[in-house]
Amino acid sequence: MAPRVVIEIDPQAERRVDVAITRRMVDLEMSEITLPPPPHAPRRRPALFVRVVGVREADAVRVELWERGDFYGSRTIRGASSLQLRARRAALAAAELARMLRSRRLREQERAQADRARREREAAEREARRPRVGGAALATGALTGGGHVALGPTLEGAAGVETLELRLRVAWLDEPASGTRPALDWRELAIAPRWYAARGGALRLAVGPTVAAAAVGFRSVQSVDGIAGQRETWSARAALGLELASAPAAPGWRVGAESGVVLRRMPVRSVDGSAARVGGVWVGVSVGATLGQ
Repeated sequence: MAPRVVIEIDPQAERRVDVAITRRMVDLEMSEITLPPPPHAPRRRPALFVRVVGVREADAVRVELWERGDFYGSRTIRGASSLQLRARRAALAAAELARMLRSRRLREQERAQADRARREREAAEREARRPRVGGAALATGALTGGGHVALGPTLEGAAGVETLELRLRVAWLDEPASGTRPALDWRELAIAPRWYAARGGALRLAVGPTVAAAAVGFRSVQSVDGIAGQRETWSARAALGLELASAPAAPGWRVGAESGVVLRRMPVRSVDGSAARVGGVWVGVSVGATLGQ
């Protein structure tokens, strides 16, 4: 912004310069200069004080630049052959001092911006290193092999630091009954480390393995694991997950998919006498809300 300019010419200098021309030329030269405000008062309009004072040396004057009591340099004008030329040179000297002050202010702004960027970067790094905890409530659907599709809720607790996160997950997945065909109930406890490939911006991408142990119940069966009348058994699975989530917020959202295998196939015999080994490919999809991750 253009600074306000106040001009003072002392009595000794008045005899060595043309006062009217000096004032007019200083105003003209200063009007072409934009001066950033001082760093400690970024919204305050700059106010410059130009002093033209006489010195002991004959026919010489000194031009000083001040701003609100702070001194920003001086120039001595010598050798001019007329009052008008000395006035012109005094105005050019004042403009030179103002431009030097402008360059100084621009360097101060650059340093201040660099310091602010450094502080923000350090704060972001500290935030990334800070241990964090969170959780999620998800709706999950899974193909558990052999054409069995189970749906249900998943609850999750998580703790992490920087780009790594460890999750402990509990899921209750039920398959709707369908006539005499066996239907399963899958209850699992899973550990799911996740690595965030990207944490900046509005979205986050995470990838990592999931390992789970499950208690499995069957309906519409004669036997499980070759034991007549048994309805329950155990299994396990391993999978690789890929997720897309909102930036950490309270609350946020997440959608993910997993692909893997059921590690233990479960022999079952249905009520119509047909036998099968339930297991194989596992494909799961989940969507839901997150808190503080």
